[in-house]
Amino acid sequence: MGAPSEFVIVGGGWRAEFFLRAARGMPGLVTCAGVTSRRAERREELHRQFGVGTFATVDDALKCGSDFVVLATSRESAPDLLEDICAQGVPVLLETPPGLDVPALRRSWRVSRGRQVQVAEQYRFQPHHAARLAVLDQGVIGERHQARLSVAHGYHAVSLFYDYLGLSSEDWQEISVSARRISAPVVRGPGRLGPPEQEEIVTSDRMLAVLGRGTKNGIYDFDGEQYFSEIRRQSVAVRGERGELVDDEVVYLPPGAAWRARSDRLVRVEGGQYGDLRQLGLVEIRFKDKAVFSQRAGLGPVTDEEVAIAECLVRMSEYVRGGPEFYSVYRACCDRYLETVIEASAEQQRAVVCRPDDWMDAGS
Repeated sequence: MGAPSEFVIVGGGWRAEFFLRAARGMPGLVTCAGVTSRRAERREELHRQFGVGTFATVDDALKCGSDFVVLATSRESAPDLLEDICAQGVPVLLETPPGLDVPALRRSWRVSRGRQVQVAEQYRFQPHHAARLAVLDQGVIGERHQARLSVAHGYHAVSLFYDYLGLSSEDWQEISVSARRISAPVVRGPGRLGPPEQEEIVTSDRMLAVLGRGTKNGIYDFDGEQYFSEIRRQSVAVRGERGELVDDEVVYLPPGAAWRARSDRLVRVEGGQYGDLRQLGLVEIRFKDKAVFSQRAGLGPVTDEEVAIAECLVRMSEYVRGGPEFYSVYRACCDRYLETVIEASAEQQRAVVCRPDDWMDAGS
């Protein structure tokens, strides 16, 4: 094994901490040389909590000569920073697609062309999604035609539709999108900083959309209170010719079976419980007694989100050393653009037909 890849983080906000926690469990694969923040107190906080170096400016961070930069700033500032960093020839892992609108997406794509830039789209690497996708890719339910996802918003969900439907980025050449936004009262759930101080009824917007073409269709369903709420559950349902997957259960017709279906579940195996002396945390997820997802060795007791972020870091490390792309800026821009089309369809209350790469049109 070669020396671990080294990276710096530009941006010292909430999302930067996910990358720091993920990297901390993989010292033999990736290490963080430091993180930027304009505020001295935030730099001190990050140094104290994670033991990493800190930088007051982006230029200071780039001088340390790391293998790549994790750009974890706001979408508003990301395009300018991406252009500056790319101009210096440093590979970039973007925390989120760069840009709030179509002109910003197009600018970021132009800037990144010919450069080593990827986007840390992590959802398909979360253990429960990775395990389900591994089962579906075995062909257990045959060719997939419909997927209903209620797990994430916007471009995250769009990205997952491709994976759950078994599509490449070129398969949806034209997409029909029909979306509606409906509102309802609900008890406010926890946020990034924890639970609210007191119970409060709020209005939550739920986005419902159908997108696709022909027999390949995705049903998008996400509530604004869903990410942290314990009373708004996540769910996945995928239908194929020979069966369906609903969350962690798969019902299917085995090869040679005429009508007698079989039902099997994905089983999550955790270490460190009861008499188990393994490290506390996820070990693997099994289907029919075989592992379809295994935790990277040494990662430690981290959240599923951090497992996915760690996978993005490892893949970026491999990419800058000649490995394959894993989520390009072009693909990220297409998925973010489809997010804007869903929003437009809901706002206009009409179906919209588009190409995923319409954002590339000159003059728009």
